[in-house]
Amino acid sequence: GKAIATSMSFPFADVKKAINGLRSKLQCAPDTQLQEQFDAGLHPNLLAYQKRQAGGTPLAALEKHLVGATSYLHQPSNYYDIFGACRCVIIVQLLDEALEVLQTKQIKGLKARVERLVRLVDSDEFDSTAFELIMAARYALVSGVDHIELIEEQPPKRTPDILLTRGVVDSFVECKKVIRVRDFSVATRNTVRELLNGIISSFRRL
Repeated sequence: GKAIATSMSFPFADVKKAINGLRSKLQCAPDTQLQEQFDAGLHPNLLAYQKRQAGGTPLAALEKHLVGATSYLHQPSNYYDIFGACRCVIIVQLLDEALEVLQTKQIKGLKARVERLVRLVDSDEFDSTAFELIMAARYALVSGVDHIELIEEQPPKRTPDILLTRGVVDSFVECKKVIRVRDFSVATRNTVRELLNGIISSFRRL
């Protein structure tokens, strides 16, 4: 079966394939005008965590990720959010590979999860749903797993995210992600920024 990469690389051809693949799978047409505006620096906070654009209809988190990943292919440009784009490139590649696996295996509950992923605006909710899809795909590739199901939420009842069956044993999986507001997240970002300051300064002098 197809294996999901455990280490990520970013050749332009691979990133472009993932962007096109994800748009095709989710039937999301590119917003060319928004992409051009972002590359020109007109929306500098577009990829910032939980930042909302002023006025108009809130932009889906998925579209932000696709715009950010696409900006990686457009370098050099007038504006580049190197931190935001890097994250978008990784998420887009992982999601495209995960959906390829889940659609091929016709996983129960996938349609509802994908519909939620496409419409979500909140960054936390998007991250959670993307993580569930990526994890379900990884479990689907584990030897001996006979059945995978994405369990639909039934509020106010608390439900697990994934059901997997190996032989006669059913297991329930609850996906949890790292909370972004923790100090170590900020410390990691600041350390990376310090390491890249010299490189970014060199680009600015070109």
